[in-house]
Amino acid sequence: MNELTILPPWLTVHLDHLMADPTRSSHAILLHGQAGIGKRALAAAFARALLCESVDAARRAAGGCGACAACLWFDQGNHPDFRKVIPEALAVLEGQELADEAGDGDAGEVADAPGPRAKKAPSKEIRVDQIRALHGFMSVAIHRTRARVVLMYPLETVNDVGANALLKMLEEPPPQTVFVLVADHLGRIPPTVLSRCRKVFVATPPLPLARAWLAERGVADPDAALALSGGAPLAALGFAEDEALLASHREFLAFLARPGVESALATAEAFGRTPAAPLVRWMQQWVADCIAVRLAGRIRYHPAQSKSLAQLAGHARLDALMRLMQRLDAVRRTIDHPLNTRLLLESLLSAYADAMVAVKA
Repeated sequence: MNELTILPPWLTVHLDHLMADPTRSSHAILLHGQAGIGKRALAAAFARALLCESVDAARRAAGGCGACAACLWFDQGNHPDFRKVIPEALAVLEGQELADEAGDGDAGEVADAPGPRAKKAPSKEIRVDQIRALHGFMSVAIHRTRARVVLMYPLETVNDVGANALLKMLEEPPPQTVFVLVADHLGRIPPTVLSRCRKVFVATPPLPLARAWLAERGVADPDAALALSGGAPLAALGFAEDEALLASHREFLAFLARPGVESALATAEAFGRTPAAPLVRWMQQWVADCIAVRLAGRIRYHPAQSKSLAQLAGHARLDALMRLMQRLDAVRRTIDHPLNTRLLLESLLSAYADAMVAVKA
């Protein structure tokens, strides 16, 4: 059986419920919940199960039999009745070739650029031309006999024009067509699109189950990995297995534990070429723990640094920390837009260092 169908135990119950009544009169099923818990794997297993042609209903419902022609085509990425729509940047991370849905040349090239043809950075959005390309896919008859499936994620990355195009498809889908959609943040999806979907909440697994699953995969400190990942096991596993990311995290926390204006500038310089998203998230977690220690004596993300956090929180200016947390939240919402990481870090880390100055009597 393909590795895709070997779902973590907290996801199998969701697949069982989905397959018990795959559509419930809805042609668009939206899986939503915390990032890093396996929603995309669940969505792929569901899509594979919908296309599976096995006569064994139990194997089909378990994510596909893995042996029929449909499953083999799906695993190879060339099932004629399946399309996956994701941002170009995510396709690069997943090792896929970038498709040129628009049909007007390499989607990653800048038109009319002087000299050698320059390359754009892969888009982090699902573009309208990717949505419109589905018209051709859905305008022809189904090749096999079971269904036609569109898998799309993260749904919140569909831009405004693309959302309007998607809405029209969801309003009048062809027969036997199922949209399997995945999102981390429902609040970033237009209400008109949400209203056309059957929403299925995928819960974060209980801590003992997540801890045991990580331990089985050789994670030395599952509790620490889960704490930093907000309880999301797949995110925790990815974090624990990435030695470079772990080293960057330790270095970044070293500054946060011993803040200063000069070291803030040096840290911003050192991390100036690092993607901003994880740095902002790490800073959010640390500041959240500082505030929580100050107000309630509790630590969520960094239990191993309880002593340092208690000392810092005892001297911090709470009002400044609260303002910084609001600012970090705002930055996090727009983190996918182009920005200068070094300048952003200089500003955020300097504000953090200022907040950590002891209140004078």
